[in-house]
Amino acid sequence: MKFKHLVISRLAIKWSYHRLNLSWDEWLNDSIILYDNYTRPSLLNQTNQNFILVTLIDESVEYVGNKLVNEVIVKVSEGSDKIGFKDEINEFIKNTFDDCDYLIMSRIDRDDMYHKDYINIIQDYVNNNPDKEYYIDNNKIYSFDSINNVMYSSNKYSNTISPFVTIVQKNNYGFVNKNVYSVQHSEWDRYLSGKKLDNLLPVQVIHNNNLLNKITGNKIKYNLTDFNKKTR
Repeated sequence: MKFKHLVISRLAIKWSYHRLNLSWDEWLNDSIILYDNYTRPSLLNQTNQNFILVTLIDESVEYVGNKLVNEVIVKVSEGSDKIGFKDEINEFIKNTFDDCDYLIMSRIDRDDMYHKDYINIIQDYVNNNPDKEYYIDNNKIYSFDSINNVMYSSNKYSNTISPFVTIVQKNNYGFVNKNVYSVQHSEWDRYLSGKKLDNLLPVQVIHNNNLLNKITGNKIKYNLTDFNKKTR
């Protein structure tokens, strides 16, 4: 089974920043700082680098921060569908992938991190469960208090699908029926069967400008270099 793995993130999209009473420039600057200090380093820290980071940004954005070698910037028009990004993602897929059977698509937000083995665990599971469409999700989730450098663990998504969901879709000549943003993350079980894994260990970073996330769970001991070598 030949596959390509896309990690897709919404770095700077004009659809929610106003909920924090921030200007667009403030939101953009904050997002790039978070992306450069948490998300990108955690992806650079992956033991398996066989993936492409697809970063979605508003078409007006010129400076995108410290772009990774395996990162592609996809610009989104202001009139675009802000939930599914169907046109932009399908256009990228159509122009890039015609040599694989399936696409793995994982979500990560501008202020999230993955455990260093996250990508490898996903791909191992797909290799052991080939030639079918499904989702993969996590049972445990970590929250990192970036102000006090404290990590928390919880099972808050054990009974629902988390924002870190991964989907595996058949590649139909560069077209997929759905991308990982086509459906609200909590509703993927209406469209695909799936599996929750205990060892993925994604991290939501808690900072001064979170939209929804907050510290949840119990304090745990941790090694931050398992997630992000840059963070102090």
